[in-house]
Amino acid sequence: MSIVEGPAPHGISTEKRITKRMVQHHKPKKEKLNPIKTALRYRRIYQGLPCPTIRETAEILRVSKGRVHQILNLLKLDERILEYLLQDKTGENYTERQLRGLLHLPIKDQLKAIKMSDV
Repeated sequence: MSIVEGPAPHGISTEKRITKRMVQHHKPKKEKLNPIKTALRYRRIYQGLPCPTIRETAEILRVSKGRVHQILNLLKLDERILEYLLQDKTGENYTERQLRGLLHLPIKDQLKAIKMSDV
């Protein structure tokens, strides 16, 4: 077994030994997406079709039909919550999975979970 040199990952330029820490530091950061903005984008695509179906939408977005349903269901949250989550970077603090968990709660409990009791 021999060690073969290859190109440095993620554009690391150094003559020193590349460590795991260096790779993690230079790894491109994934931008956190706002789940509500994603849901609005899905709805825009869905409604933009001449004869909208979940299947066609899923094919366009290259996701499963179930995934389209999951994302579109986020838009069933209370309107005040949707507006709150669309502000600046507020929605990026919540994952799509966290928001899906709120769908089955009464509106008052949804607002508490989002810490919007003052609304």
